[in-house]
Amino acid sequence: MNDEPNIIDLFPTPLYVVTDVLTEEENQELIDHIIATQDKQVGKGADCWDSGKASPKNSFGIDLKNEEEFNLILKKAHFHVTQYAKKFNFPSNNFDYMNKEWWWNVYDNHSYQEFHSHTPHLFSGVYYAKVPVGSSDIKFRHPIWNLGIPHTNENQYNSDHAVFKCYDRSMIIFPSTLLHCVPSGENTEPRISFSFNYG
Repeated sequence: MNDEPNIIDLFPTPLYVVTDVLTEEENQELIDHIIATQDKQVGKGADCWDSGKASPKNSFGIDLKNEEEFNLILKKAHFHVTQYAKKFNFPSNNFDYMNKEWWWNVYDNHSYQEFHSHTPHLFSGVYYAKVPVGSSDIKFRHPIWNLGIPHTNENQYNSDHAVFKCYDRSMIIFPSTLLHCVPSGENTEPRISFSFNYG
């Protein structure tokens, strides 16, 4: 018997991370298409999100399935969501009946996204097509962020958030209930991401 006290993490939060999702050429084609259409396709994000007019340009609410330029990233997203779902022993045949949505975001140095979740979906993710110098990273809120324990130094147990570094051509997937935000950055070039929900 071990008399030493132990800390056991009861409910870890699974964050799925994959790099080099697209080749550099494929990624550039995706970027070029989004840049070319960003002023022609106006999503409803500014009307739905608390960030309002400070929201990034987006295609939220626009059906992208009919644009062949998105076929490859949609296939990649679907594949990686199914891989992530396996960690939950999620039945693979349920994907045929799930609601799915995808949209792109283009952030300038004034754009931001407030803390939010993607409920009632199950799985959410982001593909980072372009993360120029000065871009903000994604910030996740601790599931028990309102615990409010006084502390002198921050660690994984008392911090109310965690920042995840974003890189070009990387993808992350996480539970849709997990609160997250994107603060405004200092980028002089557009920060381009592709978000998706399943469930």
